[in-house]
Amino acid sequence: MVEERAYWLVWSQVTGIGPVLLCRLQQHFGTLAEAWSAPAMDLGAVEGIGKQLLEAIGQARSQLNPEEVLEQHDLKNPDFWTPADTNYPQLLREIPTLPPVLYYRGQVNLQENQAIKPTVGSVGISLSN
Repeated sequence: MVEERAYWLVWSQVTGIGPVLLCRLQQHFGTLAEAWSAPAMDLGAVEGIGKQLLEAIGQARSQLNPEEVLEQHDLKNPDFWTPADTNYPQLLREIPTLPPVLYYRGQVNLQENQAIKPTVGSVGISLSN
């Protein structure tokens, strides 16, 4: 089975599909994998997808294999996340136009990335005069 992140990657390569339409596709079909294999008539039911975009989607689906696209991309750019990845930044998930592919360099503090802040507390007694 092909990973869902492959579909985030391949959909992001379709001309005319941006973050808003990607989110609409995911909401409409449940997963981008389902959207990728959906009939054109069902895709046309998604707000923002018209005849011209349906043609671009059809052309992309005939030319792109999500699994191959992911494998090739991993070889050239292994440091990236999609919303399907658990390490995708939590705060970015909360915006309506989340980036479908997010590249990073260097070391990433995963706790900070997931909006987990360390909590410091002190327990003690205070003496007053």
